[in-house]
Amino acid sequence: MKRKRIFLTVALVLLLAAAVVFAYYYGQSVKNIERITYVDFLEKTKNGSVKVVYLSDSPILEGELDDGTRFATENPRSEDFKESMLVMG
Repeated sequence: MKRKRIFLTVALVLLLAAAVVFAYYYGQSVKNIERITYVDFLEKTKNGSVKVVYLSDSPILEGELDDGTRFATENPRSEDFKESMLVMG
């Protein structure tokens, strides 16, 4: 019985440590997102600086630039937005 209690305590401590490490790294990745204006986003899209755009119904549009910088901007949520992104490449 004592062994089982020790095992559960160690497992709980390891689980809590993993949660703290995950929260720290998640927090660091969120800090690295650069906020840009929608006009700046369109300009970067036209000159080919945007590597990827993550489409969603969220009011915030996220993506990544060619240099690896993550960005966030306003999401227009218009009917033809996805098509315009596909046309731009």
